[in-house]
Amino acid sequence: MTHQMMMNPQVHLLQHQHGEAKISTPSQSDLDQFMGAYCSVLSKLREAMEEPQLETMAFIDDMHSQLEDMITTPTPPPLPSTSSLS
Repeated sequence: MTHQMMMNPQVHLLQHQHGEAKISTPSQSDLDQFMGAYCSVLSKLREAMEEPQLETMAFIDDMHSQLEDMITTPTPPPLPSTSSLS
């Protein structure tokens, strides 16, 4: 088996004619099946890559909201010390 055949099993070498190898092309249904499977795999990959990103963005948004709450919440005035009352 040649390197090209190992890298792309859809390509099949035919018998040599006039010293040159002829390469057959996959049928339309083979191509349709391949493209359907390829699109399915890409969709699953996209979902797998988006999920952690969405979780990260939700975490960052939550942390941002908490920080905003801490900044905008008024702090109570300091209690007078007991030494100033005496």
